[in-house]
Amino acid sequence: MIEQEARRVPCQSSAHAGGAGASARRFRLPTFGGASDGDRNLLDHSMFLYGSSMSNGNQHDHDPLPVLLAGAAAGQLKGGRHITYAPHTPMSNLLLSILDKFGVRQERFGDSTGPLEV
Repeated sequence: MIEQEARRVPCQSSAHAGGAGASARRFRLPTFGGASDGDRNLLDHSMFLYGSSMSNGNQHDHDPLPVLLAGAAAGQLKGGRHITYAPHTPMSNLLLSILDKFGVRQERFGDSTGPLEV
């Protein structure tokens, strides 16, 4: 896992996501940062997974996958990071990690090889 500090993008702004050979796409996070939810805002209590199951639709490649995981999940996620995992890391490893953040303990999910540090 390679972790880099990412440039913080305000939730009202757009972030770009694009795969190999694909044109840049815009993803706009909902403006949950301004919506109050108890002691925090709604974005602090939420987790958003945005991405695709294919990196190159012409070749049906599923590696590497551009994925955006946003929100703080009530303190379960640390923000402001860009994380690159080893090549050919299964997407199901990320899904297994998300299940764990929601309190659903599973040893495996699909073709997962283990949870990721997110």
